[in-house]
Amino acid sequence: MTSNNSPRILPELATLAAEQREVRIRFLKAEEEVREAALKAAEEKMRTAAERDAQEMVTTVFPETLARVVSLEMWRGYPGIDRAFRDLVPPSAVAYLGGSTYLHYTEPDADGGLVMTLHQPCTACGARIEHRLWDDIELGACLGSEDNPQLCGTRACERRSLDLFAV
Repeated sequence: MTSNNSPRILPELATLAAEQREVRIRFLKAEEEVREAALKAAEEKMRTAAERDAQEMVTTVFPETLARVVSLEMWRGYPGIDRAFRDLVPPSAVAYLGGSTYLHYTEPDADGGLVMTLHQPCTACGARIEHRLWDDIELGACLGSEDNPQLCGTRACERRSLDLFAV
């Protein structure tokens, strides 16, 4: 009686199996690299679109104020985030204006409105104050001066501001 498992065949099968595993691993790595490259390209596309859209909004909605000081190069875009079982975080862009003040732009919200916000530090405590901007008039009202301090509205800041701004 002869055996089908001759000593020469088993090492050859083991070698073929090892080669197939290596080929499969290389194939999976190549697939993953292609997916990562496509994801990076999509993120870069979202970033540049957010930067471009933010600048376009600045030039059309704020032509007499922000459009004169904010350029396309000042914007830093961020891609949107799609989390499973949560709302989508839309792409956005931020432009630093100096003095802990910056503009934040997001893609249209659920109502279809564009969102441009001005973030400033509280005059009394330094906490962030967020102002939604609609036009040049709203921007002018939000900008703080010594006559119009920007306060975050907490009780501690109200008390502190009474001490700071009392004359």
